[in-house]
Amino acid sequence: MKLADIVSKTDKELAALASESRANLNNLVIEMRTKESKNVKAILAARKQLARVLTVTRQRELGGEEK
Repeated sequence: MKLADIVSKTDKELAALASESRANLNNLVIEMRTKESKNVKAILAARKQLARVLTVTRQRELGGEEK
């Protein structure tokens, strides 16, 4: 998901997206540790998406901007 898509979401949608991203990341890590998956790039992409969502959330908190 692109940054522009994330910025256009509301605060509630961002919170839901963050929880989904965390769950997805946890599942990917578990799959890697149990050797069900060898796709390391998926973990990196999930971490970046979660970081983007949390960054936008934090910027809104500091800036006082709400959607």
